[in-house]
Parts: sequence; structure tokens; C-alpha cells
Amino acid sequence: MSFHSPTLRHPGAAGIGLLSVLLLAACGASSTTAPSTSSPSTAAGTSKPSSSAATPTSAAVSTTCPTSAEIATLTGTTFPAPQQASSTGYLLCSYNDTTSGANLVIGVTAAPGSSASTLKIAVDTLASAANVTASSVSGFGSAAYAYTADDASANPNGVATSVIEILDGSNLIDITAALTLAEVEAVATHVLAQ
Repeated sequence: MSFHSPTLRHPGAAGIGLLSVLLLAACGASSTTAPSTSSPSTAAGTSKPSSSAATPTSAAVSTTCPTSAEIATLTGTTFPAPQQASSTGYLLCSYNDTTSGANLVIGVTAAPGSSASTLKIAVDTLASAANVTASSVSGFGSAAYAYTADDASANPNGVATSVIEILDGSNLIDITAALTLAEVEAVATHVLAQ
């Protein structure tokens, strides 16, 4: 993927940077959790239960992006197949419809040692830069915060950018899209279930 990609120039793509910042911060934190060598369950109907515990676990980062058909079912928006970048402990899925201008970016990063308070500080900083306020969202991992930017007029599809940042065990999940917050939350539910 080129750094000149419209998806990476998207205002909400800053959330991907958030994952990097939190990952670096987590590397400086002491953690006794060993990395997992198991792969996540992909069986239909299997999901990770939400937990209110702040103790990170060592769940593996998914290695595959949701299909464009799954995303279409969840959002009602058709996207082409995702551009995918992955390495150990990292997955980036970028769905960019050059026809409508709609885009969706999912980033999942292993970040042992990350905390709900660190996530809140980072999300508050991102939301503040967009001149909005982030809100806590229940039912997603051990901590989740979301906001919607006031940028609908700047987006080709006329929909404001919605962002949800989730701490799920030792994984940080960022979902940023020119979609409604409800649609982004539907994608988040699906990603957490993978």
C-alpha cells in the first residue's frame, strides 16, 4: 500500500498511529505475559466474551481481514476486497472504494501491558484534534472509546468519520470509517468474534 493512498490520508487514519503509539508505550511497560502461539478461533458462532477485567491476556492477533461480503452485510456498504498488511502481532485491513469514496480501516495490534487509562488518554487526544469528545462504549473488550468527527462535508460519500478504539485483552483494535458509528460498532463486534 502506498503512503500516498487516499485511505492513509484520511483524517481518521490517525487511529492507526494511535495503535503504534500505544504499542511503543506498552513495550516500555513491564509485563510477565508470554506471547501466545495459538491462533484465534474462526468457527462460526464462536466469539470472545467481553470482559470488564483490566488484566491483559495473551490472545493472538487475527491474521485475516473480514471479507468484503462480511463488511457489506454488516454495514450495507459495498467495498472491494481489502488491502491487507500483516506481520506477527499486527494486522491492517484497508477497504477503499474509489468509486464512492467510502473507506474503512481496521487495525489490530498486539500490545501487552496496555491499559484502559492509556487508551483513554490516546483516544481523548485524537478526538480533541478532531474538535469532538470521545465517549466510553460498553460491550467491547475490556475498554472501548468512540467518537464521530464533524467531517461529513469533506468525505466523498458525505458521511462523517466514525472511530472506535478497543482494548481487548492485550490487543488494541482501531476501526475507522466514513460510516455511522452503529455500522462501525457492527464491524467491531464481528472483529472481536474472529
